[in-house]
Amino acid sequence: MWRRALIFVAAMVTSASAWAAPQLEIVSTPGVSFRSANVEAREEGLSISGAVCRDGFSGGRPRFIRVDHVDAAGATIDTRWVPLRSSPGYRGGCSSYSIASTMLGEGERARLSAHRARR
Repeated sequence: MWRRALIFVAAMVTSASAWAAPQLEIVSTPGVSFRSANVEAREEGLSISGAVCRDGFSGGRPRFIRVDHVDAAGATIDTRWVPLRSSPGYRGGCSSYSIASTMLGEGERARLSAHRARR
């Protein structure tokens, strides 16, 4: 009985992974981490939200979030910036973000990164 259940679960996981979920590449810097990144596909494009955290006293304080739309060859198609609502403090902490990106095509991905300045 448990063998049938295991095969059923494996089949469900395989069929669920066949659905093209948006690919998100997260670029971390020392002392800064992303938590609970949520990607939602909408008619107008992707909506990416979550939290960026400063781990203690290390690293510079991130002030901006950048999303790059990257094609299959690795070239950047589009770049979007959003300022953080509140910057993590001197002793660490988290800030929430929400940013919209264009819809991804076949083989494309979104690259998420935190920055101290908009460059």
